[in-house]
Amino acid sequence: EQLIAFDDALRLHIFGGLQTVEIGIRQLINQHMLEHYGIRWYANPLLFRPADRYFSHTDFLAKAIREFHKMPDLFVGHYRRAYEARAYPPAWMIAETMSMGSWSKLYRALAQQRDKDAIALPLGVRATTLENWLQDLTVLRNACAHHSRIYDRVSKPAEVVDDPLIRAALMAQSFEAADPRSLRLAPRLYALHRLTRALDPQSSWTAGLKTLLAPTPA
Repeated sequence: EQLIAFDDALRLHIFGGLQTVEIGIRQLINQHMLEHYGIRWYANPLLFRPADRYFSHTDFLAKAIREFHKMPDLFVGHYRRAYEARAYPPAWMIAETMSMGSWSKLYRALAQQRDKDAIALPLGVRATTLENWLQDLTVLRNACAHHSRIYDRVSKPAEVVDDPLIRAALMAQSFEAADPRSLRLAPRLYALHRLTRALDPQSSWTAGLKTLLAPTPA
């Protein structure tokens, strides 16, 4: 029972951090792309890589518009009545329909490295690290949403951080020595620590995590 209660509390805390990341990443990507490419940037296929097995702009756009038309919000209903199908909705409307997984795929699929770098810069990480973190955190979010066990979850190898000195220190002091491929939860918690702090300097998420982990059962 104690372990179940701990896992429930950990899942709830992680989910709170993931919500901060999801909202913050959405704002960062959307703001940068709006400023540089206009209010319907997401609909421009030239801003994305050619389709592959991970992302197809055609499929993404069709899904985004489909989800948009399901939204019950009053401003969405007004837009549908006023414009019908004559124009794609502004990006700030579409953003409300997109999941963390969609933002992760969208970021990875951006055609220009300079856009990825500019979006990652305020977070203090390289674009490649952010890509991997968003992918890993999307999987973690889905596990939390489906009430899967979290504390001893084993996942695919994770990107811890791009700085070799920080990585060495983390692997020596914070992560399980028997887990050199970072398959367990620790690197995901580190990613949440870095991202929540970057997105909200006043965030108490890491402090809450330390409190939660202090009495961790063996």
